[in-house]
Amino acid sequence: MDQGTRSELISRLADAIRSVRTAHPLRVAIDVPPASGRTTLADELAVILRAQDRDVIRATIDDFLFPRAQRYRRGQYSAEGCYFDALDRAALCRVLLFDGVFLLRPKLVDRWDLRIFVSVPFEQTVDRARDRDSAAAGSIADASEIERS
Repeated sequence: MDQGTRSELISRLADAIRSVRTAHPLRVAIDVPPASGRTTLADELAVILRAQDRDVIRATIDDFLFPRAQRYRRGQYSAEGCYFDALDRAALCRVLLFDGVFLLRPKLVDRWDLRIFVSVPFEQTVDRARDRDSAAAGSIADASEIERS
């Protein structure tokens, strides 16, 4: 996405947020596939909102993870464990601008006043995840081994 288009997208999202009125602090969820740039998008949006004199509490789903023993009890790479056991859902329902994976699941969907879902081509998320994981794992080979396990 070129910078002009991205700026326009961020501006339209900020306009959408400004248009929502609630009796409580507005809660916005940005739900995207893993490795899709959700944190960057939410950070950029928070900057724009703050520049428009909006108070923003910026949080990410990663701030609300249960301890490893609880979230990995079905296995470190368990999809069910990631979906059902990883998050302290009660704690995450109290913030304004939030990004994460599976935020639009049935148990959380009604917690958000505005829901943003970002669709990213699967190949792009794989490339981004491999780049991210290779930095953490030490090499692309190590990251690829983790993917296969």
